[in-house]
Amino acid sequence: MKKYLIFLLLFTITTFLYNCSVEPQKSLFDENHDPGTPPVISEILSAFPRILAGVDELTINGTGFSAVLEENGVLFNDVYGEMISASPTQLIVKTPLVWGDSVKIKIWNRNAEGYATMADSNLKYIKILQPVVNIYEFRDDQMPMAITADADSGFYLSMKGAGVFQITPSGSLIEYAAKKGVESYYTGMKIGPGHTIIEAWGTVKALFQAPDKTGEEIVTPITYAVVNNAGLRLADMDYDKYLNLWTAGEGTTIARIKEDPGTGNKEITQFDFDAAIRSVRVYDDYVYLAGNVNDVESVWRAQIISETSLGPILSYFTLSSISGYEENRINAITFSDDGYMYIGTDNQDPILELDVNTVTAKVFYPGVVPADVRYFAWDNSKNLYITKGKEGDLEKSETIFQIKMHKNSAPYFGRDAN
Repeated sequence: MKKYLIFLLLFTITTFLYNCSVEPQKSLFDENHDPGTPPVISEILSAFPRILAGVDELTINGTGFSAVLEENGVLFNDVYGEMISASPTQLIVKTPLVWGDSVKIKIWNRNAEGYATMADSNLKYIKILQPVVNIYEFRDDQMPMAITADADSGFYLSMKGAGVFQITPSGSLIEYAAKKGVESYYTGMKIGPGHTIIEAWGTVKALFQAPDKTGEEIVTPITYAVVNNAGLRLADMDYDKYLNLWTAGEGTTIARIKEDPGTGNKEITQFDFDAAIRSVRVYDDYVYLAGNVNDVESVWRAQIISETSLGPILSYFTLSSISGYEENRINAITFSDDGYMYIGTDNQDPILELDVNTVTAKVFYPGVVPADVRYFAWDNSKNLYITKGKEGDLEKSETIFQIKMHKNSAPYFGRDAN
């Protein structure tokens, strides 16, 4: 018993001396850490009247921010935006895909040692819009193809296997014009003078016209013009400022149709151009033609010198010049009023935005627009519409999306004549 007590005493003394020699482990919480001043948001600014989710950059002014980009976080309803730049009093951030009438904005930051501030910033609330909206829930057997809009933003579409339909301001889908005959659908549509709708079938050398619908009765399309070229298949068209109608498709020529408004007689002039054109648009005294030319997906253009004179048709842009688009096709083109061409493709990021003056292109709204754009139409406001194709099926499309823009369309001369 005596030996046991001596051993126990020695063990206790040894353990005590060892523990005294070991430095205590630091706590994970540093009581001496100074978190600094929490960030404060004073104002949130945008370059545009309406803010688009996943598209726009915001400038946030305030205090308590970090000059080190990675030490800041801006939360939109608890989803982080992409930091662009930072200073102690200003952050620039790209909005994530979060939208609503009252999106909550707050800032979180940490210091160089990695400690978070004791509190997040104050809260601000802003309205952010959904950038791309499905305008109508079509049934599986309803396939919208070519689309157009009038000066009052009335919206019209060609339905595969049916006629032309209108989406009313209240959101209803009603039949506007019957089928002309055995056509499956129209590949191109534009509003013309007198609120008529000019239509291209894509498989014949004729254009068709749906008269203005003034009553409840469905209107019946008539043949508008026939181009005397046996191999021509007209796919699209557009008016110039003289109200000449330019049309092209698959074949060896493009055509200008000049209508006498008094008699309705049409003078048709053809210009040599061997191509498979899918989209025609007039902008700034040029007629632009997009499609496959010499087995290359490209855009060509010719200057409209006068009401009766056309310059040479020259290569303007090649899709394969853009990395990642070498295997894609051009389905549609259109223009904004500030000098940009929008090129619709079947790429996963389907729209390219091209500066007309420098002919430089970049992806438009990357990661935001659904794949495969088939046709474009602008309304009379800052909204661009697309027909979304079904991937891998050139004969089927799925729905129509409205893309909110910060700019207006370039003129539609046929529509603007009304």
